[in-house]
Amino acid sequence: MRYNDNETARDGKADEDELTRLLDLLEPGWEREVVAMRFSPNVLVAHDSRTIRHHGAGPAPGTIVPEVRGLYVAGDWVSAEGRLADAGMASAKQAALEVMRYV
Repeated sequence: MRYNDNETARDGKADEDELTRLLDLLEPGWEREVVAMRFSPNVLVAHDSRTIRHHGAGPAPGTIVPEVRGLYVAGDWVSAEGRLADAGMASAKQAALEVMRYV
């Protein structure tokens, strides 16, 4: 994930190529596992954090969707650990562990 300022013009194709090279380095063969892929170089990020006012006093919802057996979610809104990308990655790791326990 990259956060850009709104004044610097970016080359979306160059950014996608850079990300692809990074993924090739970190996880060779990752492309064989891709079911669908979307690259959104100009997506708008809306910053928020869990607060009592916005999300209630309870804990973060977690990765397990109790209403649908075998369904797990990940995102910055799911995890009580970290913020934004950190929270998203922490919840992705937790969801992956839950999937491994499930299967």
